[in-house]
Amino acid sequence: MSKISYEQFLKFPLYVYSLLSGFLLVLSWPPSSLGPLAFIAFVPLLLLFDSIQQDSKKRKGTRFFFHTYIALLIWNVGSTWWVYNSTAAGGIFAMTVNALLMCIPMLFFYTVRKIASEYTALAAFILFYLLFEYWHLNWDLSWPWLTLGNIFASNSFLVQWYEYTGILGGSLWILLCNTLVYAAFKYPAKKMLRLVSALAILVPVLISAIIYFTYAESGAEVEVVVVQPNIDPYNEKFRSSKHAIPYEIQFDRMLKLSEKVRTPQTQFILWPETALPTDINEDQLLQHPFVGQLMAYANKNHVSILTGIDSHRFMDEQHKSETARKSVVGNFYYDMYNSALIVNPDASLEIYHKSRMVPGVESLPYPKIFGFVTSSLGGIVQTIGKDSIARALSNANGVSVAPVICYESVFGEYVSDFTQNGADFIGIITNDGWWGNTDGHRQHFEYARLRAIEQRRSVARSANTGISGFIDQKGNVLQKNSYWIQDALVQKIKMNKEKTFYTKHGDFIGFFALILSPLVLVVTVFSFYTRKNV
Repeated sequence: MSKISYEQFLKFPLYVYSLLSGFLLVLSWPPSSLGPLAFIAFVPLLLLFDSIQQDSKKRKGTRFFFHTYIALLIWNVGSTWWVYNSTAAGGIFAMTVNALLMCIPMLFFYTVRKIASEYTALAAFILFYLLFEYWHLNWDLSWPWLTLGNIFASNSFLVQWYEYTGILGGSLWILLCNTLVYAAFKYPAKKMLRLVSALAILVPVLISAIIYFTYAESGAEVEVVVVQPNIDPYNEKFRSSKHAIPYEIQFDRMLKLSEKVRTPQTQFILWPETALPTDINEDQLLQHPFVGQLMAYANKNHVSILTGIDSHRFMDEQHKSETARKSVVGNFYYDMYNSALIVNPDASLEIYHKSRMVPGVESLPYPKIFGFVTSSLGGIVQTIGKDSIARALSNANGVSVAPVICYESVFGEYVSDFTQNGADFIGIITNDGWWGNTDGHRQHFEYARLRAIEQRRSVARSANTGISGFIDQKGNVLQKNSYWIQDALVQKIKMNKEKTFYTKHGDFIGFFALILSPLVLVVTVFSFYTRKNV
């Protein structure tokens, strides 16, 4: 880019801007280690505006939207195409619609840029995109997989300051650097812009390096086992599967894998999401044979077992929840849950219900609006019940684990709630086999490194298949295994009880964007009326 002048660049065909931006974002995305490419990935889209404004063609806004959408669609497809493996229709919908939603802040930037000053428009670009990501983390159709700050999951050394800012700090860093690089490229005579751009990139890296080399992991050591039973979710795991493995054999496999690596010092054993897919009645836990066997094993070996289970609970009409389903037999209701159960050696049991759902699979967004989907398609989308809080689960010694279930591990602020509620380490239980041998399970594992930094909590990760392993409080991978193998790992990790700034304050950067964005709109409206009356 440095060999081509700004004026020459503006003469390129518009599709060049789309391709450059889209592929730079794809190349920078985990598990790639080329994250720093993101510092220039939005520059072509900022130049796209200038190119369109300088030509003599009509429908400038439509053309800006179209070429921006193409760039964002390339990013979505190139980074998350693997969603198609689990649900073809859902995958296509997620990629195309998410790219469309990502256009919203870009269209706000376009509008402000046409009316207000260039500096106001660049501020709007940063603030509106941060506001979009903050909103996208917190509404019913949330899809935070492509939050910009996730780019550094495979470069965790660069973002040790996420313990203060969370991933939105990474998003702010990327957006700010893009605006500065754009300005430095557009105004080469202003040498100060080059210096500021370089400092904007390098200073956070230096701060991160200082934190990395001075931070010392804290907390007592606890030995943890993670189990990866490698049961094909499509063909083996469930009774209705083509080559279904009896639940008793699945259960026995996980016990044997646990016993293979467990030592007398082991305090926790983690089994993956829905390790017990037998639809357990929570009001009769003690009567279930698998739970009884786990209690006996936990008592005999003085170990706590955290396992995923499918569960349900019955209720009458008076006490039914918003997500309750009516039974086809009898006048009662019930909730289905994707749950985490801890079984302790003192025979105590605790349950947590997954609360951050995959839209369209585990929840129906805005049921008052889209309720017709369930009724017209014969209940194809069934919302499952969720917990009231991010509930940390404790063993007999008072050590608490955050029982983070699958998709929940992408929500940094929600994982903070577990830490606020006493979690000493993060236990992620998941089933990444739905995506096949793609970047899906690799990205999901890498994101856990960011949660470790944000909370300064060690991570133990048990996947049905995918990647199981351990991550320290700096985001370093201590151990991990391969995809599509039966395995179990054991590791001593530290139990931190200190709370980070991010744990206490969450996504405050998104909140500030929410407050400041209206000011940009006020300045834009003022500029519009000032220009109109001149």
